[in-house]
Amino acid sequence: MPSQLVELKFVNSDARPKTTVLQVSTASIAPIMAWYGAYYAGDRYAVYADGEKMPKDQNGELTHERPTRTSSISGAGRETAATRG
Repeated sequence: MPSQLVELKFVNSDARPKTTVLQVSTASIAPIMAWYGAYYAGDRYAVYADGEKMPKDQNGELTHERPTRTSSISGAGRETAATRG
């Protein structure tokens, strides 16, 4: 079953252009956020998926699942204390 496409928007106060918008699959959100966080380390930025602000850690990685209609947005298979039996 293919992943749903979402609009992933990065709004970066320290970069030019300040806004970057991508159409990505939900399965790609976590790795794209991790790459962006590494590339723009130290910048002040926010990430939105379909207009909803995404939670991120100090490295820019997605911290937990998006609490909306799409439960497939996560660390893409990462096991956490919350997901363990």
